[in-house]
Formats: sequence, structure tokens, C-alpha cells
Amino acid sequence: VISEFMASNTAALSTIVDGQVVYPDWLEIYNPTNVIVNLDGWYLTDDPANLTRWQFPPTLIAPGEYLLVFASSQSVYPYMDDLGYWHTNFSLKASGEYLALVQPDGTTVEHSYQPIIQFDDVSYGLCYDMVSEGYYPLPTPKLPNGANGDCIPNLNRVVINEIMYHPSSE
Repeated sequence: VISEFMASNTAALSTIVDGQVVYPDWLEIYNPTNVIVNLDGWYLTDDPANLTRWQFPPTLIAPGEYLLVFASSQSVYPYMDDLGYWHTNFSLKASGEYLALVQPDGTTVEHSYQPIIQFDDVSYGLCYDMVSEGYYPLPTPKLPNGANGDCIPNLNRVVINEIMYHPSSE
């Protein structure tokens, strides 16, 4: 599953690309199973019309392990940076866009997020229960979600649950 992602990384998490410190968008894949998963041939995409946008090179992810991938619009494929992280050929929009992990058949979406507005250095992802979604003011890359801070649930709507009315007396 894509457990967490950040589309407006201004200073939260850096990596080194060609000797330069950079702050690209990032996403985190989590293996919740009890077996090693080979991501070779799986896809990441930010476009529901193009589910095969970026294909994973041979990559193993152990049970309970987190894999960090940078979404940096890298033109070289496959591109691994100086610290050993893969980089995709797309970046994420802070205004919100689709994000999905797609199985090797290129059509089965394993996990996805609908467009959600992002804020500078605040990540979004699955809450600690791994079911509900929310924002992380203290991002938790490569750690269990909630390890560095609380998940602020995305309620997708404002609900008025009480009104106090004082009619004017004339």
C-alpha cells in the first residue's frame, strides 16, 4: 500500500541527486504482509488514464518494511539517487491529484488516493489504523504512521452539528 506521501516537500525530507541536496515530492510503500514482496514490474502513477506511468525496477520489500520513493520527474529510467532511493518520472501536485500503486498486469489498482490538497511539509496517508486517511504535520517517512505525530483525519466535509439561535426581540 501507499502508506504516506508528500506533494509539497520544501524542507521536510532531503536526498542527494548528482551530488546536490534536493527536496522532491515523495511517497512511501508499506508491505503489510508476512512475506517478501517483489515490486519488479509494479507501477506507480499520478494519472488514472495511464496506470503504467512508472514501472518499478527489481525491488524487494520485506514484511513490515517501508520503501521510500521520490516523485521528482526524473527523465532517466531507472534512476536511483546517491542515497539509494528510486525516482519516478512524475512529480505530485500540491493542488491534489490521483496517486496509485498498480499491479504488474498494468490494470489492477492495488491502492490509490483520490486528489487531496497538500500543504508545505505536511504529508498525507493512512492513519495508524491503516484504514482511515489523514494529514501528518510531522511526517513519518520510513516509520509507522503516527510514530512522530498524530494523524489529523480527512473528514472531506464540514458538518454543523449544533446551532444556537437568539431571535431578536423587538
